[in-house]
Amino acid sequence: ARMLTPMMAAYILKPMKGTYVEKDGALMQWYMRVSRWCLKHRLITVIAAFGFFVGSLFLIPQLPTGFIPPQDK
Repeated sequence: ARMLTPMMAAYILKPMKGTYVEKDGALMQWYMRVSRWCLKHRLITVIAAFGFFVGSLFLIPQLPTGFIPPQDK
């Protein structure tokens, strides 16, 4: 269904005639601007992602390991 539906939609659906153009919202404009920047600066993006990953590994010891917290008496 994932592959067949878009392919069939491309054949069945016809483009709308007219001058109606929907503008993107502020959130979508921000997302597209950030995405464009990330694609232009791929090395910085990969380094930042790797940094966040390593930082999350350092936070693992801070996670609680017991089912019942020690304050529960």
